[in-house]
Amino acid sequence: HLPPRLQKILAAAMRTASNPTEISVSQIRRFAAQPRITFDKASLAELGESLKLGQIVPLILRRLSARERGDGAASYELVDGERRWRACQLVGKKTIRAIVIEVANKEVQFAISAIANFGRQDHTPLEEAFAIRYMRAELNLEIAEISKAFAKSDAWVYQRSSLLRLHPKVQAM
Repeated sequence: HLPPRLQKILAAAMRTASNPTEISVSQIRRFAAQPRITFDKASLAELGESLKLGQIVPLILRRLSARERGDGAASYELVDGERRWRACQLVGKKTIRAIVIEVANKEVQFAISAIANFGRQDHTPLEEAFAIRYMRAELNLEIAEISKAFAKSDAWVYQRSSLLRLHPKVQAM
């Protein structure tokens, strides 16, 4: 189970969810604070080919305000589903199924993205460490709450966090 604070964040956002709808891939932009930073091109191509056949899990998006859009093409920002979005771009798929939710702020958007992302595999330890740091700093979550959200031990959270003390050149490796 998620910690109560994270359950409330997720429940409040999901109460605003639209029905799944097809949205143009070009109308979507990435969330700059997205926890995942590494994307394998071969894996994306494989995913893209499977998405051409059908899509079961929709993306989760938030609608951008007119101010946020500016003169850009995007009307939506990713909350969850960047790999699927990138995969569609890679294989030339023009639309993707998505759910649109209302998100109170960037911290809530990050929390939802992290909750959705870290139940999955293929995250680097450094991506996990950055997410933990963000959750502690921006969401004021305790180690026990983070370990519960990731379904990991407190020791795992401390170990991942310690990676951020490595020299940046070592982290880049």
